[in-house]
Amino acid sequence: MTLKILALFLLPVINLITQISIKHISKRDLNGLVGIDFLKKMVFLPEIWLIAGFQFFSFMLWSYVLSKTELGIANAIVGSSFYILASLTGILFFQEYLSVKQWMGIFLVTAGSLLLITGK
Repeated sequence: MTLKILALFLLPVINLITQISIKHISKRDLNGLVGIDFLKKMVFLPEIWLIAGFQFFSFMLWSYVLSKTELGIANAIVGSSFYILASLTGILFFQEYLSVKQWMGIFLVTAGSLLLITGK
């Protein structure tokens, strides 16, 4: 497996982990805070710095991927993978529900991404 392919699969996973972490931290430590109070509390949370590190790593991977492939192709792969992972994570771990219309939307985005990838 090449580094580019590995990076394309890692990017949505890293982004999903960081977004779930931010959601959890916001509910736990930042709930009800707004404005400067929100920012002051957030800056001193160690988890936020860990998340920032993951996001920086994700940025470096994304930069590498873009140096090796077209933007439209990379974005289609990462974007559709993220939508699928985020939806499944919401259902499996957060007891969220998706309607038939929402599943159809995910299917159409994924199908469109596949057309972009294979359309040359």
